[in-house]
Amino acid sequence: MIGSKIGSLHMMMGCRSDVSPLFLAILLLGSAAGCVDREALYVEQPPWDAAVDEAGGFLGYGDPATRATLCGGCHPGPQMEWAETAHAGAWATLQGSGHSAAYCEACHTVSALGNAAANPNVGWTSTGDPRFLDVQCESCHGPGLAHVGFPGAEQPLASLKAMEAGTDGCGECHNGTHHPFVEQWATSAHGKGPHTEEAGTRSACAPCHEGKAALAVTFGEDADYREKDDGKLLTITCAVCHDPHGSAFDAQLRASIDIPTKDNLCMRCHTRRGTAWSSHGPHAAQGLLILAQDVGYIPPGSGLDLALIPNPHGPRNNKGLCATCHVQKTTINDAGGNFLLESVGHTFDAISCLDEGGIPDPEASCPVEERTFASCAGSGCHADQDYARRAYLKRQDRLNVLLDQLWADTDRDHVLETTDGGLLPKVLAKGLAAELNLESSTVTPAKGAIWNAMLAWTDDRPHWADGEVGGAHFASHPNSGNGVHNPHLLEALLLASIGDIRSAYGLQ
Repeated sequence: MIGSKIGSLHMMMGCRSDVSPLFLAILLLGSAAGCVDREALYVEQPPWDAAVDEAGGFLGYGDPATRATLCGGCHPGPQMEWAETAHAGAWATLQGSGHSAAYCEACHTVSALGNAAANPNVGWTSTGDPRFLDVQCESCHGPGLAHVGFPGAEQPLASLKAMEAGTDGCGECHNGTHHPFVEQWATSAHGKGPHTEEAGTRSACAPCHEGKAALAVTFGEDADYREKDDGKLLTITCAVCHDPHGSAFDAQLRASIDIPTKDNLCMRCHTRRGTAWSSHGPHAAQGLLILAQDVGYIPPGSGLDLALIPNPHGPRNNKGLCATCHVQKTTINDAGGNFLLESVGHTFDAISCLDEGGIPDPEASCPVEERTFASCAGSGCHADQDYARRAYLKRQDRLNVLLDQLWADTDRDHVLETTDGGLLPKVLAKGLAAELNLESSTVTPAKGAIWNAMLAWTDDRPHWADGEVGGAHFASHPNSGNGVHNPHLLEALLLASIGDIRSAYGLQ
């Protein structure tokens, strides 16, 4: 047992920086205040020589009873934030779960999981010492002994990557049938990053399509991490939305998912462009539809007030907004009632197809009748899945009827021509092609109608998402979700455009 007089040592050493790593570790263990505290403090220390060697350079708690990490001696801010997170009570959570097992312990302690440690038997795994209980700083940053001795030379940085078979990062623990976060995330658009390579290099697009830019610009995070300066693009990984050190919001989110404004976590990106005109169409307008703000073409003189249109999925009825449907947790059992999966909603797919075992598979294609509406029923908004499915199909059918009144793509070639059915082909037939000049920034009744249809397009009417008029192409970034983000508003916009075209061009 090594005894020390920490306060006296402060005065004797004069805060020297040339002490050995082991000695400084002992010194920090006794005083979180570093070189400021001049009061004599007598602390009996554990046998650090043996413990550090066996632990692979991990330091853990200075005082397990108070959950004061040794890292917190020099980083009190992150220590205070972390102390309020679920990670800080990970061991107690496991012991109180009723199904604690030895194979669970490495994810509830400081071990080789979550960091770049090469040796799997370190920290708690090698010592069983209580100083390594809970998910501490070193669980993500790796062993801190070298950094304690030489802070400038050795800076253990955490990785922000997330991979199913990764040997580092969040995915090493946040996986498996009971918490398949990384597995589900990997199938999502956030995980796959379908536009990261293209949009991630554009300054205007990167803050929503590339992880590093999202952290720096969208969330104002400037902390260092291992991939920060590697010159590679990063998808929207776990740490983009979740702050590893803790936050004031549930699940350590970087922003609230409840507030009905553009500062909402999801809506910081899903509220980009909702009003006409751009041949690229509405862009990430899902949040704008839910909020009924800055969205759609409102014909002059229509008297349409979007704020007065009821929205069953809007803030008044739906506190969780986007997350209510897109991040709904669901327990999945087989036909015999046996547990299969605790779906954590990180596919971000509201009504997913199912695989043969009944597990959500967002990469599959299937008709609406075969999709799960468990998120709709589980949210408490709909009585059961069948009721939600019928409501969904009803809204989709109503939008289809209105969309066809504007343009029915009879040849299914996605090219608007005078021979098609609907009002817009009649505009062309009257020799008014200039009214549909997509390359002009001028908004006409005809182009305003196209804009509203691009907001409201359904899977049954894909020509409104990707079509052509007079040789010019228009495209809509996926927005509507078959109208569910605000079905009454979309119907009102389409009806207003139908009336506007009839009036403006003398059509019946």
